[in-house]
Amino acid sequence: MRIKRILKRFLKYADEHWREINEEMGFFGKLTPVTEMRVRPHNELVFVYSLLTKAGMGELDRSLMLRKVVKGLRYAYRSHISFNDKDLREHLWGDDWQSTLWTTYLALALYVLEGQVPEDVIDGIRRVVAYEADRFINLEPPSGLIGDTKAEENAWDATLLAFASNMMPEHPHADKWEEAAKRFAMNSFSQFDDHFNNQWMDGRPVREWVSTITTFPDFTVENHGSFHPGYLGAYGLLFLASMAYWLKGKRSPPQFMYKFEKWYETYRKFILWNGRIAYPCGHDWPNVRVGSPFMMAYIAKFHQEPMAEYLYRVYIKRLEELQRMSKDGSFYGAFLQEDYPGFASGRRLEFEADVAANLALCYMLDVDVKEGSDEGSLEELETGIYHHKYSEFIMARTPYVFASFSWKSLRHRPMGLVIPKPREDFGGWKEGSLTGYTAFERGEDKVKVIFHNDYVNESSFMTLGLVKNGFHEGKWLSDQYILFALLPDMRTCVLYEHVKALNDIYVTTNIGLRYFYENDLMNRNKRIIYYGNERLEVEGVGGQTRELKMNSNYVNIEDSLTIYSEGEALVYLDSAERNDNYWKSVNMDSIYIPFRKGDFKEGDIVRDYVVIFVAQQKHDEVDNPLIIRNFENELLVLKIRGQDGRSYLLAANLKPENERLVVRKGGKKREYALSAYEVLLDEI
Repeated sequence: MRIKRILKRFLKYADEHWREINEEMGFFGKLTPVTEMRVRPHNELVFVYSLLTKAGMGELDRSLMLRKVVKGLRYAYRSHISFNDKDLREHLWGDDWQSTLWTTYLALALYVLEGQVPEDVIDGIRRVVAYEADRFINLEPPSGLIGDTKAEENAWDATLLAFASNMMPEHPHADKWEEAAKRFAMNSFSQFDDHFNNQWMDGRPVREWVSTITTFPDFTVENHGSFHPGYLGAYGLLFLASMAYWLKGKRSPPQFMYKFEKWYETYRKFILWNGRIAYPCGHDWPNVRVGSPFMMAYIAKFHQEPMAEYLYRVYIKRLEELQRMSKDGSFYGAFLQEDYPGFASGRRLEFEADVAANLALCYMLDVDVKEGSDEGSLEELETGIYHHKYSEFIMARTPYVFASFSWKSLRHRPMGLVIPKPREDFGGWKEGSLTGYTAFERGEDKVKVIFHNDYVNESSFMTLGLVKNGFHEGKWLSDQYILFALLPDMRTCVLYEHVKALNDIYVTTNIGLRYFYENDLMNRNKRIIYYGNERLEVEGVGGQTRELKMNSNYVNIEDSLTIYSEGEALVYLDSAERNDNYWKSVNMDSIYIPFRKGDFKEGDIVRDYVVIFVAQQKHDEVDNPLIIRNFENELLVLKIRGQDGRSYLLAANLKPENERLVVRKGGKKREYALSAYEVLLDEI
């Protein structure tokens, strides 16, 4: 089986992290400042090794692996707070915010090797499971919505409770555990309307099961301060909870699949054309990480959904490719550091163990992936314009492009994305993208979004907002107006930025645009760009960092996307080091427009520019679509040629008073009334 081979190769990496304590105990990883990064990877890897032990590795290998699993399980229960081994005080864990999830992997390991481990290990792990499950018998699930959903926490608590009740049905608390499991499952992705839902479910109305709100009405969730697709994916924990019943030959209660269809409909919106997950509000985990094969395997097996089956195959194939790149059996060795300092120590092993445990769950589901069976398509993924007002972002999926703009990224700064179909390797979801950057000699690097007006139509969207930048002695230093639009041709995006000094200031950095996109091993570590009459190959990670002044007002990237300025010369920043976020997993190049630095008086314009993006345009089709650009009396007027042969008027009123606009064409006059900060889009 393909998954088994992947996991067997992974053992080469995992074995390097095994530590013997004595003849009875051992553990994976090392002592770290954060309990999660010590316990979670260990418990996950014990589960993985238990599965491979059962699956068969040859008689000698099986004996050695079983011995390691037994030592690892014994270490897990003796280092738990319920055992209180004085010799393992530095290793103590339990009664923690995530310890139910860690315990679930111990329960899985015990299930897999039923009858093959010593009695002290069986009793010890059962005691750990019971201790962790008992915490929730009379506990109300926590509620969390803005900035920090509790969806994932309630889901992993429900998972352990489901395993506890099914693993030990004879235990006097088993019924109470199952009741708590149902309650926490129902409160994982709970919404306001659930509190008024009188539909009957398992002995009572839905409203009596629900006591929290963790999910917005549009089924988005926030974590780390903004919308985060990774935590929307926490619904997969409820799949794992349902497995506790399936493994015992039982049907899971309806609470574990409550609103599955709505969740899946929402989650699919963020899946790009080759399976990658888009992050319109930024990404603070490694960009190289792959979507969950287990989630898709579960949906394919129990919901017979063809797209999920295809995505499952895609994710398995991608993980195999990453493993081949890494050469040491790991999945991320070619991209991530061996470890990270301080409070992130041990996180690398956790990232790797997460993948291995996910694959082990796939193996248990017995959804095979044959070699060469990667045929399929994501063409049926929905297209449309989506306004997620609760988390303050708009996104569009069209036949040509994925475009989005967020006013509330993970760092509470605006950011935009333009990713041409099907090039999901353009996914530069780096915060600050498409919003320029200003640094001040005297002033904190602070940003505050004051307001934004959003407009959504059937085939286009516009958003205009005001952002305060820089803070010094109780005063903001500049106003930044940002307009971002997708035209009705569903192929052309427009970015306008207007920055004005609010005080006398000295600007040390003044750049516009900042289009980030990846240039790493996923795209063979090379990009081809065209500008003027030039064709240039740009090396990715490992090259030499340099600035390429292109002396051109356009750049075409690999016949997939053209970026036009209205006249300013673009600069290409060729990065040589991985720089996506803290984890430094992907190298990102960027394109920007330099503006004057130095002194500015109050009321001076710091920068003002228009940039147009055309998706799926070849380099020999380049033709700047900007026809007219006028800015007078705080009124922006643009006339732009769309790729559908039509011309569009895009206007924005940047002041708090109403304004009238008169447009003449062919002897005819059109008049428009724009209210304060209104945006207008019309075909002319």
